[in-house]
Amino acid sequence: MNTMTRILAAASALLCLATTALHASDRTLTPLHQRTTDEAIQADLTRLSAWTQRLDQVAAKSGRPRDVYRETLAREWIATATREYQDNDRTQFASAALTRAAGLIEQMEGGVMKPKPGELPASSSVLGSKAVHPELWASLEELKKHEGFECAAEALARMEVELQTAGNEELDQGDCHSSPHLRAAEDLAREARLKVEACVAKPIVVVPPPAPTPTPLSPTPEVVVPPQSIPTAEELRIPRNVHFALDKHFI
Repeated sequence: MNTMTRILAAASALLCLATTALHASDRTLTPLHQRTTDEAIQADLTRLSAWTQRLDQVAAKSGRPRDVYRETLAREWIATATREYQDNDRTQFASAALTRAAGLIEQMEGGVMKPKPGELPASSSVLGSKAVHPELWASLEELKKHEGFECAAEALARMEVELQTAGNEELDQGDCHSSPHLRAAEDLAREARLKVEACVAKPIVVVPPPAPTPTPLSPTPEVVVPPQSIPTAEELRIPRNVHFALDKHFI
């Protein structure tokens, strides 16, 4: 490779990096009917890659608590935007997904505090999707307010994107294509509920052992004391002189 070729290659690499940085501030994708050139498609893919890099950088930043919910949600939105873009989704769902991801990434870059139970606003359907299975959405919002929310943050973020994708597939392709995403959302709802309930420490109730039943005492047998004869004063009187009978040894 000669010197001129090296210079051109370096210039091309610098231009590519500059283009990536430029696209990193753009949060929309080219509509399907306008993707008429390879350059337009490559620009969109570069834009998606640039937002992924920004997410990786903010997620790896030290000195702050990790915001699992927003990080997972942003990553799922970018993956969904990429998949639907490559599948030539006819709605504007791919672009709306990237917009959601970009907003979350900018929040984390701005130093927003990681959410606590009940602090997150209610989720709403994005452009190109619709609310399906209201009971699953209600379960999502309930679990986001649970005191054990942080333990299930990743599962709840994935659940939200699965519900949004199910709504998109129902609009774009019909019920058959939305069913797998609904099943995934149901599985994630069960997983999240188990995690939030296990996360909350239940108070330990110490039950004292029952008091021992006193053993009835056996009745004390009555002791019969035989009466004692007490000698009289006359019987206790000892004579001063003791006399023996003649040729006798007893008194």
